[in-house]
Order: sequence, then C-alpha cells, then structure tokens
Amino acid sequence: SATSTNRAIALCTGGLLVAAPARAQSGDAMIRVVNASPDAPAVDVWIDGKATFTGMKFDTTTALTSIPAGSHTFTIVPAKQDISTALVDTTIDVAAGQAYEVAAVGLVAALDVKIFPIDLSPVTSGNYRMSFINVAADGTELDIADHDGNALASGLGFGDASDPQEYAA
Repeated sequence: SATSTNRAIALCTGGLLVAAPARAQSGDAMIRVVNASPDAPAVDVWIDGKATFTGMKFDTTTALTSIPAGSHTFTIVPAKQDISTALVDTTIDVAAGQAYEVAAVGLVAALDVKIFPIDLSPVTSGNYRMSFINVAADGTELDIADHDGNALASGLGFGDASDPQEYAA
C-alpha cells in the first residue's frame, strides 16, 4: 500500500548518542549521503570530480564523512560509469563545523539532491535525537507516529524535514 511504501522510505536522522559524536576537523564539514531514489540504479557519488562513494543502492547511507567547508560539485552517476553519464550534477555548500544529510531524492526522471542539517550537539543523558525527512518519491505528505500512535511528525511534505526532537531511550 502507499502508506507502507512511504513508511519504508521516510528517513530518520539521529540516533542514541552515548559517546562524543563524530566531528569534522577544523575548517571541515561532515556529510552523510543517502540514495533515496527508489527507481535509481546503484550509483556512484562524485564530489569535485572524484568518485567518493561507490555502488550505493536504493536505501543505502554512508557514514558521516569529513569534507572541506565550501562549495562542492556533487554528481550522481550510475555505478561504474563515467562522470559524463551523470543523472544529476549540482553544487552543495557546506559550512565548517556543521553536519549534513545529502539525499538523492525523487524518481530518476526528476532526480534531485536535497541537503538537510544534522544537529550533532550533545543530547540529555539517556536520550536520543531524531528528525524525519520525507523522501517518498510519489510526493505523498506524511504523518509519522510511534507504535503507540503518538504523533512524531505531521504534514511532512516531500523533501521536508521535521525539527530534531529528543526522545527517551
């Protein structure tokens, strides 16, 4: 059903932070890349003309990775293909000391790249922080609830992210 499909492709960012979160070196930013395009082939992500993440299938995510702050060419290419076969070629801007979720979203015919900030500040002991990103390629607006029916996010449009919230572990 449309509901179960959308549930499967809503991204949750964050997690239980029991140790110090990953940090970029001074002057760097951190990015985590997600292939959220359900009809895309496995892809390679090129940053500034270099294949940086390879063989990313739908619903895969990289680890947080340090890159220099500033503007970067961000190119998505079918896996093992030349950069000239790009599905999307855009520029992303990242700031020193900040972290971002960079997602390939939508269907291949209209593939886009969305960038969302990640809050890496410490959480209250015993808590975790999550935000939700709607990457449902059909553009469906989402309401997200926990297993008890408590609303976690509502009216989340395609390409939108909820504000990060802390929850008890």
